[in-house]
Amino acid sequence: MKIYIQTITALFLTAAVNSALFAQESFSIKGDIKNWPSKYIHLEQRGDYPGQDSTEVVDGKFEFKGTIPGPTNSFLVNKSGNNSTAFFLFVEPGNIQVNGDFNKINEVQITGSKTYTDYLEIKDFETKLAAEIKKLDDQYNNPQPKISQEEYDKQMDELYASRNEFAVSFIKNHGNSAVSITELYNLVGSLENSQMKELFQGLSDDLKQSPGGEMINSLIMQSAIVDIGMPAPDFAIPDTEGKTVNLSDYRGKYVLIDFWASWCAPCRAENPNLVAAYNQFNKKGFEILGVSLDKKEAEKMWRQAIVADKLTWKQTSDLTGVDSDVAKMYHVVQIPTNFLVDANGQIIAKNLRGEELIKKLEELF
Repeated sequence: MKIYIQTITALFLTAAVNSALFAQESFSIKGDIKNWPSKYIHLEQRGDYPGQDSTEVVDGKFEFKGTIPGPTNSFLVNKSGNNSTAFFLFVEPGNIQVNGDFNKINEVQITGSKTYTDYLEIKDFETKLAAEIKKLDDQYNNPQPKISQEEYDKQMDELYASRNEFAVSFIKNHGNSAVSITELYNLVGSLENSQMKELFQGLSDDLKQSPGGEMINSLIMQSAIVDIGMPAPDFAIPDTEGKTVNLSDYRGKYVLIDFWASWCAPCRAENPNLVAAYNQFNKKGFEILGVSLDKKEAEKMWRQAIVADKLTWKQTSDLTGVDSDVAKMYHVVQIPTNFLVDANGQIIAKNLRGEELIKKLEELF
């Protein structure tokens, strides 16, 4: 399990989806929503094509018309009363139908939008995945756990691996879908650079040439700098005592650069595995260098987490959170993320967890 340190939810589509290089085309949104509570309904478009519109609702019926270059994530909003209510859709060329009941807003049906249909495919999978994760959490967090820490970690890794497998399959089968841009972004840091390149090349030319596609391509090219086989970029960063630590200080030893944060539950769950690996292999020449993405205001929590999790190796942070220069240097978009560097300063593995880390260290030592 990982936590993304950049926006990758449906809102990421703001930047990635709605900027495809299409000519302006017409769209219409016709709706029939029973029990709509106000006189007007508002359409809010986000991202490169921001815009707001409103229209009158008569007996639950309304219509929006306009032109747009390509799919744009948007919201239909009720602004009456103290709290606004919104539901998500894509505005894209064509005729879109919205039907439902305001009292059952989560059951509103949207048809005529291919991009929304693709989005639902992702949403349905993630809903099922979330249910499986909750089931596993309940088994483990029970006062009398039904599974061990080792089994919990194993099953959780399998669940998140299935998410990546689903995303890869989706992208391969939806090369012309704007949603694939988001899915590809979600895989940054999880797949080898060669796999990312292959998936990107499978996208349509329109998607590859869109600002979102260009951003993904740039990330792929940048991440190649810290790919396996490349020299690990040196850096300097203060430790818990304010002393500067350089990666080059570890030359001659195997070192795992571990990006984490005190607020990152998956990171904290992985820490016992790191402790076990460190205790087993440290005397043989294995080191860990912790790089925290905590902010200055969370410094106390960071220090408490170090003690609570029994992290006895060197811990560092510039306390700038996700704006950490070191995290940017290593193109870290999610945590936990780690890089195993050999005695010559070369990256030999990435994102090793639990038993995978132990097996790799057994090969080396």
